Amino acid sequence: MLTFPTFKERYRYLRLNGFLGEEVFGSNRWINQAFYQTKRWRSTRDQVIVRDNGYDLVCEERPIFGLITIHHINPITLEQIENDDYALYDLENLVCTSDVTHRAIHY
Repeated sequence: MLTFPTFKERYRYLRLNGFLGEEVFGSNRWINQAFYQTKRWRSTRDQVIVRDNGYDLVCEERPIFGLITIHHINPITLEQIENDDYALYDLENLVCTSDVTHRAIHY
């Protein structure tokens, strides 16, 4: 993702158009929400925020002043959560987004 030089290109690369998340979690959304409350995830989240300096899609011209959401570049699956897969915490698969950007990526 970082090979794309602009915010717009990075956003286009990441956007899902609302399809994948709905299909993967659906009525099991509570499982991924529980995952995001774990100590291990919260520690990983903090590492991403420090690494990305709180910039939206790591673009210095886009500091995030409100809620910071950590986005999985390669979307995660229910199976990965159930197996506590390494990919859930892989720093190379995570990026800071603003709440607005994160919603746009998914919908």
